[in-house]
Amino acid sequence: MQILIARPEDGGTYVCTAHSSEGTTETRVEVVIEGGSQAPSAPWTSVPEPLMTVIEGESVTLRCEAHGFPSPKIRWSKLRSTLPWKHEVVDGSLVLPGVGRQDSGEYICSATNSLGTSEVTVTLDVETPPFATSVPDDVAVRVGEVIRLQCLAHGTPPLTYTWTKLDGELPPRAQVSGGDLQINLASPEDAGSYKCVASNSVGYSEVLAKVTVRSPLAVRVSPQVEVKARGSAVEFTCSSAGGKETKIEWLKEGGALPPNHHIKEGVLRIENLEQSNEGVYICRASSVYGQAQDTARLTIQALPKSLPQIAALPEAKEVTVGSDAVMPCVASGFPVPDIKWSKMEGELPPKCSQEANVLTVPRVSHEDSGTYICTASNKQGKVEAFTRLEVHERVMPYFAQEPTSYLTLPTIKNAYKAFSVKINFRPDNVDGMILYNGQRRTTGADFISLGLVSGRLEFRFDVGSGMATIRDPNPIKLGEFHTVEVHRNLTQGYIIVDGGEPVNGTSQGKFQGLDLNEDLYLGGYPNYTVLTKTAGIKSGFVGCIRQLVIQGEEVIFKDLHRSSTGVTNCPTCKDHPCQNGGSCADSEASLYKCSCPRGFTGSNCQHHSSLHCHSEACGPDATCINRPSGLGYDCRCHLGKFGNKCTKGELVTTPLFD
Repeated sequence: MQILIARPEDGGTYVCTAHSSEGTTETRVEVVIEGGSQAPSAPWTSVPEPLMTVIEGESVTLRCEAHGFPSPKIRWSKLRSTLPWKHEVVDGSLVLPGVGRQDSGEYICSATNSLGTSEVTVTLDVETPPFATSVPDDVAVRVGEVIRLQCLAHGTPPLTYTWTKLDGELPPRAQVSGGDLQINLASPEDAGSYKCVASNSVGYSEVLAKVTVRSPLAVRVSPQVEVKARGSAVEFTCSSAGGKETKIEWLKEGGALPPNHHIKEGVLRIENLEQSNEGVYICRASSVYGQAQDTARLTIQALPKSLPQIAALPEAKEVTVGSDAVMPCVASGFPVPDIKWSKMEGELPPKCSQEANVLTVPRVSHEDSGTYICTASNKQGKVEAFTRLEVHERVMPYFAQEPTSYLTLPTIKNAYKAFSVKINFRPDNVDGMILYNGQRRTTGADFISLGLVSGRLEFRFDVGSGMATIRDPNPIKLGEFHTVEVHRNLTQGYIIVDGGEPVNGTSQGKFQGLDLNEDLYLGGYPNYTVLTKTAGIKSGFVGCIRQLVIQGEEVIFKDLHRSSTGVTNCPTCKDHPCQNGGSCADSEASLYKCSCPRGFTGSNCQHHSSLHCHSEACGPDATCINRPSGLGYDCRCHLGKFGNKCTKGELVTTPLFD
């Protein structure tokens, strides 16, 4: 049975009955009419966006609208391909997450019902924004060469390329073809950074390339011609243009460089010239851009042959027992003379050594005294010069300061720019002036001083615009010998105690030269009131001085009674220096050592240990104060120190407050 153009009233239950000779059977069919009075219709489809363009990596939704009765079913497919595996169909729309260029194409929306099928197509165009790179991204060329830069980009075509120069414009010589930039006849002005911008319909990308333009490799030698005498020295300077990577080397035409040459920072120096040094010298510069060279010619001028001549030797060389005697001999002549030392009274002592023209007699003794001969000889003859070595017993002055002791010496020579002093001494008191050299009060305030302040060595100097005070932080031991070096160069100075680490300081102001024009005072000063604003020390040094070296020359102490005040020889056990029943024993560290009986102290057992203050009553970081009763004393400890004699704890020089 077929009902054409069904109507709502056609709905209901229909019964089908079948009859045969065997009997009767029936089946029932329930018919439901949908849509009321709506007439059936074939499907038809439409899309709101038949062409969609998206950027790679985005998600996209393709929409399809379908109409018809009964309601059609929607199905998606892709023309000549399968749907992407990550797709979803939501309410008839096709959702594609994270699309790629391979997802481009035509997508078909099919709508089907009982009356037929309808299709509509959506075209999807997935495009990629550019990604640009420069080849190379750093290029170096020489002046006059061609600069070539290539910009490579990946993305959806068509791609457009634009080249610009940062902080400037492209030169008229620049040629751009697609992503390629070419600049002919490079000049220094072409150096800099260039930018390439690659763009398409969905975006752009930019990249930078650095260009370096080097000067052409060039080299220049000066002077290019030199005429020098035998025995003299010559210098040739090689200058190159071509960057830091340029390598400079020197050669000699027709042979190797002479053994008496030196090269430093492109400068060739040849000393003690010989005839064989004559010739052409080549400076060659090499780099990744090639080589360049220049030459210089050296001519050796023969000197007239002459007898040797010896510069005047000192009439006498004075040293003390145990010191080294160093005697130079300077001679001239042509050919260059040979130098030989000998001794008039016999053979040179075996311990002597001669290096070039200098004779050294180490650790001299009285047996080394005598006349020494310097002989200079060449093919024209020989000459001799004489000097007398005088060996003195070592005199060690002792400064007792009872009440005043000091030694007067000549002012330090050649101290305007720099000076050095080395002194070996044994102190018996924690305070005192060791040496002082200054200006007469009418001419200025330049000075140097070295002294003991609370057991510590203090070096001061002033070149006229500000004083430097350099103090060693460690107290020294009384009654033992110590070696101190003080050095000063312009406004810089430092002190070294017993071979320790240098302690540095600087004089303030713009002046740098030191003007000294009064005598050097050793061990004390005639009038301390004039030094209160400079050296700051009010008493003299108590103790012995074993050695004093100024500007490399040892001072020989002799005739103490002529140049000193209150100075005697440093005592030994033979002089019975120990007082109050103390016993004396020889000591290498301090000449002698006193063992004091109970109740007495001091280097010479000179202090009663309980009655009043003395130099060894308290530690170096304390102030000794006599009691008002006159019996005994107290030690007032400096910050950070404690104990009966203030010898415990750590001295605080720079307090820190929370």
